[in-house]
Amino acid sequence: MTVTLDLLFPHLDDLIQTLADVQRLNEAILQLAVQGKLVPQDPQDEPAGELLKRIAVEKEQLRIGKGIKKMMSLTDVTLKDAAFAISSSWSWVTLDDICYQITDGTHHTPDYVEQGVPFISAKDISGGYINFSDTRFITPEAHENLTQRCKPELGDLLLTKVGTTGIAKLVDVEKEFSIFVSVALLKFPQNEIDGQFLEYVVNSPLVKQQSDEFTMGVGNKNLVLKHIRAFKIPLPPLAEQKRIVAKVAELFAQTSALEAKLRRAQVAIVVVNRAVLHHLHHAADRATFQHAAQILGDHFDLLYTDPRPVTDLRQTILQLAVQGKLVPQDPHDEPAGALLKRVEKEKERLMAEGKIKKEKLLPSINDDEVSFGVPVKWQWIRFGVLAQIQSGYAFKSEWYSSDGIRLVRNVNIGHGSIDWSDTANLPMDKRAEFANFELKENDLLISLDRPIISTGLKLVQVTHNDLPSLLVQRVGRMLFFCDDWIDLDYVKIWFKSSVFLDSIDPGRSNGVPHISQKDVANAPFPLPPLAEQKRIVAKVDELLARCAALERKLGQAQVAGRQLTAAVLQGVVG
Repeated sequence: MTVTLDLLFPHLDDLIQTLADVQRLNEAILQLAVQGKLVPQDPQDEPAGELLKRIAVEKEQLRIGKGIKKMMSLTDVTLKDAAFAISSSWSWVTLDDICYQITDGTHHTPDYVEQGVPFISAKDISGGYINFSDTRFITPEAHENLTQRCKPELGDLLLTKVGTTGIAKLVDVEKEFSIFVSVALLKFPQNEIDGQFLEYVVNSPLVKQQSDEFTMGVGNKNLVLKHIRAFKIPLPPLAEQKRIVAKVAELFAQTSALEAKLRRAQVAIVVVNRAVLHHLHHAADRATFQHAAQILGDHFDLLYTDPRPVTDLRQTILQLAVQGKLVPQDPHDEPAGALLKRVEKEKERLMAEGKIKKEKLLPSINDDEVSFGVPVKWQWIRFGVLAQIQSGYAFKSEWYSSDGIRLVRNVNIGHGSIDWSDTANLPMDKRAEFANFELKENDLLISLDRPIISTGLKLVQVTHNDLPSLLVQRVGRMLFFCDDWIDLDYVKIWFKSSVFLDSIDPGRSNGVPHISQKDVANAPFPLPPLAEQKRIVAKVDELLARCAALERKLGQAQVAGRQLTAAVLQGVVG
């Protein structure tokens, strides 16, 4: 049995599960439209060939009237390999065949004013509509001058040609505006071509493929006018164009409703998920915490049908870990206070031996700096009580060599491990000169410039394979007074949790977001007993592994769903 849209639409809720699925369905509808498979043909319709004759006559009259040199038709050149067979009442044409003007906006940046005539660029129509809410303005005089060459009017078609190319939008407002070079203007006989049909066909996969093929450049991508003029499209009779427009509008209304439903469902899941996690974060006692955890467990399959909310779950695990809520406390654990006394004795010994300098006392922690209480045997301290934060050396670039000892720069600090894809070296004979900056295995490093990026905190632990290497300025190294009395993995959990992330506010140094060694040293640190640190680390490792497995499972399910949807829609399009 052949799958058709009529058979498919009653089952959309089962097939279309994501917003990407809606987009693919819309593309399938447009592809069917331009293939002539969306509505039946009517033998009484005037063939498209007759439209083309009248359009050709009208274009010739305009050419003669304006004294324009006759251009070679693009049809014979580009229609040799039509993409698919069409009805005998349809015709393959180029945009140049049916438009009497295809141009673009001004190539010169005008003088902008606070108020005036809107000046539209590609960004203002890349959302699929003409957005006048964030445009620049030019003077009426400048607009009048620009319209001598390029004048957008009601019913014309706009097409993005720089940046995100190939997005078409019909001018559906009676509003004066001018356009920049990033937008093409297509004028066509509106009594012969239905403008909405033309928008649909130019936005269809058929033309999108041509747009992608002819878009040149890497950074500032560009689609030139000669290629736009050569775009091949199938043209139906005018009466069928109107039937297609009506049918597409009907189907798009259904897909829009489905998209809105999916968006509401996504928002609802995120809101409920964050509400449950919020109750976990702020549980006042063990019973409240257990109740919130029970709710999460009972509704886990509903809350985690998409990989994206797993990010919030992962952050919650880290937050609960440093709040002392992830594992039970053991009354036999040595209190954190006893650990701190040993740390202080070790610091006194190191100072007496001249290995570290005496530092100013760190300020005590105020109540408004912490958002939760810690268990009885824990203690709030400044991170600087446990470690000094060393910044690297400002090596001169003229000292760099093609090989030698590697330099750990800000660019090399990734998430968990050092990224050596961009390597700088110092001659090996300078190694001894900078011995104080030579890294050791298990050193913990943080980027002081741009410490937080979209993918998280830039924090790494040095491995054997990273050695030998030297520390460069704007990268911080944690020099713990005694590694045996603090679990580095627990420290990493704290760094990645909101306790640390919310305590720093990167300012700017030479325009770059930056934190100082002092910022790290002054950050509040919830210190558990050493034995509990190790239990926390083991539990976090277990739960984060489950998160990773859940993300893979959900991601694989999404891929399988996309493949199924694509296969069904491909069967519809044929």
